[in-house]
Amino acid sequence: MAADVAWRRQGEALEIDLRQVAFSNADLRGKLDGSYRYAGSGAGVIDLNGGIDQVKAARVPAYLPHQVGEHTTAWLRRALLDGVAKNVTLKLKGDLDRFPFGEGGGEFLVEADVEKAKLAYEPGWPTIDGIDAKLRFHNASMQVLGQRASTVGVPLKNVVVAIDQLGAETPWLKIDGMAEDRLDRMLAFTGKSPVDGWLDGFTSQIQAAGDAGLKLQLAVPLAGPETIRVRGDLSFRNNRLQFKHLPLPEVDGARGVLTFTERGVDSKGVQLNAFGGQLKLTAHTGADKRMRFEVGGEADGKSLLRQYLPLAEPLVSGRARVDGRFVVKNGLESLQIDSALQGLALDAPAPLGKAEGTPMPLQLQLQPASARFSGGMRLEFSLGDALSGKLRLDEHGELQAGALGLGRKAGEWPAGGLAIRAQLPRVALEDWWSRLAKLDWGSGDGRGMQLVLDLSTPELSLAGFPLRQVEARVSNNGQGGAWNVGLHSKEADGSGSYQAGGGGELRANLDRLSLNWPLRSGSGGSDGNSLLQQQLPAMKVRIGELSLQGRKLGQLDMTARRSGSVWLMDPLRLSSPDGALTGSARVDEQGAGRVDSRFSLDVSNAGKLLERFGLVDVFRNGQGNLSGQLSWPGGLSDLDAAHLSGQMELNFKNGRFAKVDPGVARLLGVLSLQSLPRRIRLDFTDVFSDGFAFDTLQGKASVRDGVFRSDKVEMRSPAAEVSISGSVDLAQETQALRVSVQPHVAESVALAAGAALLNPVVGIATLAAQKVLQDPVGKILKLEYTVSGSLRDPQVKRVGAGEPVQNKGKKP
Repeated sequence: MAADVAWRRQGEALEIDLRQVAFSNADLRGKLDGSYRYAGSGAGVIDLNGGIDQVKAARVPAYLPHQVGEHTTAWLRRALLDGVAKNVTLKLKGDLDRFPFGEGGGEFLVEADVEKAKLAYEPGWPTIDGIDAKLRFHNASMQVLGQRASTVGVPLKNVVVAIDQLGAETPWLKIDGMAEDRLDRMLAFTGKSPVDGWLDGFTSQIQAAGDAGLKLQLAVPLAGPETIRVRGDLSFRNNRLQFKHLPLPEVDGARGVLTFTERGVDSKGVQLNAFGGQLKLTAHTGADKRMRFEVGGEADGKSLLRQYLPLAEPLVSGRARVDGRFVVKNGLESLQIDSALQGLALDAPAPLGKAEGTPMPLQLQLQPASARFSGGMRLEFSLGDALSGKLRLDEHGELQAGALGLGRKAGEWPAGGLAIRAQLPRVALEDWWSRLAKLDWGSGDGRGMQLVLDLSTPELSLAGFPLRQVEARVSNNGQGGAWNVGLHSKEADGSGSYQAGGGGELRANLDRLSLNWPLRSGSGGSDGNSLLQQQLPAMKVRIGELSLQGRKLGQLDMTARRSGSVWLMDPLRLSSPDGALTGSARVDEQGAGRVDSRFSLDVSNAGKLLERFGLVDVFRNGQGNLSGQLSWPGGLSDLDAAHLSGQMELNFKNGRFAKVDPGVARLLGVLSLQSLPRRIRLDFTDVFSDGFAFDTLQGKASVRDGVFRSDKVEMRSPAAEVSISGSVDLAQETQALRVSVQPHVAESVALAAGAALLNPVVGIATLAAQKVLQDPVGKILKLEYTVSGSLRDPQVKRVGAGEPVQNKGKKP
């Protein structure tokens, strides 16, 4: 130190003048001058000015007067970590008894330029780095006016650090500042500060993009029991937000101000885009420190379901008003969404389906699951009276278990997986199938949630076949296994399975199945055959007792496989005690499609077999075989007589045609010939009108577009030989036939003549003559007819007679 010092003493009074005092040590180097006056009491009066070239910021507290305050000085020692103070100026003037002049009576002023300082203002908070500022101690206050600074890489501006009362019992450090930077870096600040803990980790779960503004105010007590106070005004500027581990949608276009404090968050309104619409978010934190958020606006139905019920997203279209509320305290405490769904359409069968203008209230609640579920979330929802459900989600929002109720309550939690319980007045399965095919069942790797569907309905239609009093269960283990089905109804009883992949494979083992024919259309305007028109899977089917129109047909066994666009059914066997049908079918699904079939029917009792198909009393006895090939365009369900083509062959023996209603058995009506009249004048027996017994029945026919043609169908019996040729159009129910009838009358004529003459020799001679001459009487009596017109009202004409033959009052 070097100084020019002069002093004067008068009694107790003392005056000291300091001129050109220069000093230095390991920390600093400076100069000062001034004066000090002591009047004999008190601390004296001082007037001092000086300056220091520079000093390390961390050493500044060591040179502050003790009146700055113990707590302030201790805080400065902890907080000032780096940087230098340059161009330090000092002014101290006034009665030192009143120092630091908080109430006037003097002035204490220290000013310095601070460069590259680091301030650790409070443990647990990010430091303020790279501070270039103006430091000012003025009387009882301290102030730092920041020119440049940053925290966690976020540039700061207008930073002011101040202590209004340095020597107070509880000095308060106040920090104000502003930032404009990327929102993700600002959120990093709150994530590294106690703010995130105060907000229960809310800010650390936000991923953000875009620039934003922040106005931050901190009040830090340097002593005493008080706690830190924070206010941050976060200004969103068209930002995108995504909430990790929270069941909230991604947000973009966020605009507005969200205020956070040590108590929570508040906002009068943040405009944002979510769920495909524009929404408004408000926030408030109550005295219970629960942060309550409300959001409302118009949402897109697909976006809404994509967030909470993604499986059903493909069924929804349109937009609707949505109101939501969620509460955060120690994490998400609850979330609720309400909507009348007015303006939103749901493409689903009853009772779920709705038009855009029809309201159907949606209520959805989400809250933490109970301890017995080991954490995660619990989602409960209802859709009018049609659907209710409860789902258990893990911490990442993945479905763990759930129960859904369709037309009823959801019921108890399943042990695992998803349980769907449906109780509906009617189910058109083809309608449900077309909707279910649209749903997103996952990644397609065959692994996912175990699923069980229990269905109870008085009526279910399957591909046009009605099933009544249905109790069914459909299940899948979620591990790529088959879909298993158990079915009990008035018409069917048994089980089956369906394996997806590779075109699919269907296996069914039914004790009984009763069907009606033809197929009838389903409900809701859907084609009742839509399921049959889907691409057919491979099949292995056994039906112990197959019934049609209430009549038992026998046991059905069928195997089918797929090769590209071709579905091949081979073999097919329908067996009963009266006959067995075997065959195959090739279904080509390319283009409009085509079916080619082969069949062979082996009959042990044709009459009883026909009765199984509802044709009662049209045929008696009869054994033989009917075989052929038939084709038609389209699929299996498009079988139609008008489009049949192919060929058929029959070979029967020992049968008898009974009276036939042509409307019931059209071809049998033709073959029975009952429309022919009794023979004119030679009424030996009623050969045709009451039925025709035959020893053999043989013939072949070709079929083209529903028209059966044959050059020759022959029947032989002791009574007559019949030959039929021509065509029958089943589609138009018309015929064009030529019938030749040659009665076998020789034996009866000879025997009758011999008996009449009481001459057995003559009778025997006459019989021998008929045999040698090959029944000349029968040939003489041979008749030919043409049969035309409708099958129900045939027109019969004797060839060469010119007039229609009358049937003598008998209906054909």
